Amino acid sequence: MFIKKLFLSALILICLSSWGWPQSLVELSKKEKERRAKISQKKITFITNIDLIKKKINPALGSLTNEKIVDATTDSVTNEESEVLESEESEEKNKDQIDETAVAKLEESWNKSEEYASLLALRIRALLQEFYSTDDLKLKEDIQRQMNEISQRLEIAKKDAEKAKGEYDLAKAALEKKKQSLAKINK
Repeated sequence: MFIKKLFLSALILICLSSWGWPQSLVELSKKEKERRAKISQKKITFITNIDLIKKKINPALGSLTNEKIVDATTDSVTNEESEVLESEESEEKNKDQIDETAVAKLEESWNKSEEYASLLALRIRALLQEFYSTDDLKLKEDIQRQMNEISQRLEIAKKDAEKAKGEYDLAKAALEKKKQSLAKINK
């Protein structure tokens, strides 16, 4: 008897609560209109194929084989290293003649090393997603090995990016000092 009264009172309480706080269709539609208005005010960027062609970034996602990944990363690393070496040699020869083109080359080198590091980080995230989406243990081992290799390359790339930024900052500061001293001389 007590259980019946308890069950009946709970049922009445549930019915009364839904009757006490109903959400009308009008209120729901107003909230939806407000939500859509907020969304329409946000700026949306569309990326087209033309934008991707202009950017010329190597694909970080996709089904690349290990050889293609190694070839692509070693090519970009050797290009970056050769550019850095060339810029360092030109700086040593022309310490007195630091100009804007050398600073621009250093900035470009820094930007490329930052881009390379971000591509490696993106590749790790893609591998991580693939790791969690598969059930094959052999494939998971292979993915984990790739992630370890790429994470080591990522650490090296981050160090190279920091070094390139430091070189760029030094060259930019030297150029500004040179411009200030020339401005003082011209006065």
